[in-house]
Amino acid sequence: NIPQGLHDTLTARDAEESHAAPCEVSLGVSGSYFIRFLGGSVDYNLPIFAADAFEKFESQGLLIRNVSLHVDTPDCLMRFQ
Repeated sequence: NIPQGLHDTLTARDAEESHAAPCEVSLGVSGSYFIRFLGGSVDYNLPIFAADAFEKFESQGLLIRNVSLHVDTPDCLMRFQ
């Protein structure tokens, strides 16, 4: 099963053909996910500590390249530049 938020994001995008296709998806615990689309946009539902770090990095002008989640632990890895 995929998290409901991810399902909603994907089905909403399917309705509009102009949206870029997904190119990266990572699933984690308790419905957490990260998805990147070919156009560069992202959607996510991350554990609170990871979402806070993500938003802090973005506010500093860093580009988040990848978030790797794990289905058995809330830990994650973020790659940015």
